[in-house]
Amino acid sequence: MAKKRFQQTKANIKKMWKAAKQQVEDVPDFLAALEDGRYLAQLTDYSIKDSATERAWHYMEWTWEVVEGDSEGENIYKRIGLETEDNLAFLIRDLNRLGVETDALEINDEDDLEEVTKELIEQKVQARLRLKTNDAGYQNVWIDKLIAKEGEESEEKEEIDYSEMSLGHLKKECKERDIDLPKKLNKKKLIALLEEEEPEEKADLVGKTMGFKKGKRMLVGKILSVDEDKGTFKMKTDIGKKVTGEIDDLEKSEEEEEEEEEEKTAEIEVGDDVVVDYKGKDVTAIVKSIDTDENEATVLLSKPKRKITVPLDEIYMEE
Repeated sequence: MAKKRFQQTKANIKKMWKAAKQQVEDVPDFLAALEDGRYLAQLTDYSIKDSATERAWHYMEWTWEVVEGDSEGENIYKRIGLETEDNLAFLIRDLNRLGVETDALEINDEDDLEEVTKELIEQKVQARLRLKTNDAGYQNVWIDKLIAKEGEESEEKEEIDYSEMSLGHLKKECKERDIDLPKKLNKKKLIALLEEEEPEEKADLVGKTMGFKKGKRMLVGKILSVDEDKGTFKMKTDIGKKVTGEIDDLEKSEEEEEEEEEEKTAEIEVGDDVVVDYKGKDVTAIVKSIDTDENEATVLLSKPKRKITVPLDEIYMEE
């Protein structure tokens, strides 16, 4: 019996080997090939694929080649889903960041998407990319900004109008960026979190009091200047010493952390006016009951007058 089982395995190993190779080829960026951080890279290639992993996924993959620094010549692979409206919304934002006027752009099929990508490759577009690995070990790739051909940053920066997004879309955007959300949120706070995360807003750090761990010591001081390209800052500590470091190593001051902790402990209560997503739209409602064991609440919608049950993390405080 053991010999027969071995013969069956031997007969299938060729097929399994081929499938396993395809699976490895299909996820070159699942685990971080490069360290998290910012890289200047040029778009060099693309492909449209269906994943060979357990979860079938149809997507476009852009290949970016790093053009400066210790990782010069290495490739970064950015995936863009082609299955849902949300997928395409992220693709449109990426194209906008790369200087494509999407307002007048008509896309009828994947051939049109390929043509747009080919034009970007022919233009030899370069962009500042940001790599960040999430808790699942997958490395997200963000396009921070377009870089002009001469090596200078484009003066035109994408202005994202978060006010036009629904609460559900804003929350999904935060999750995509691994932004921690307080328990009690409204649309205004979500927008503030997203705008604070935007790389273009790093200059807003100037003048803020932040924490910075240097060795075993935690230094606290006021930010004097930041260099977005290098990802560095200069700080004057509370004892008058000037230090420099990586922007990503900055931590919030104790005062800010205390304020956030107070906000996180704030709970939605019965009778609160809230906003929930109902059939894709933001609808105001009143909390009628809360079931903490099931992590959900019953709310009465303002229009239509109907009671529905909603997970607590999908309920937002009305502004």
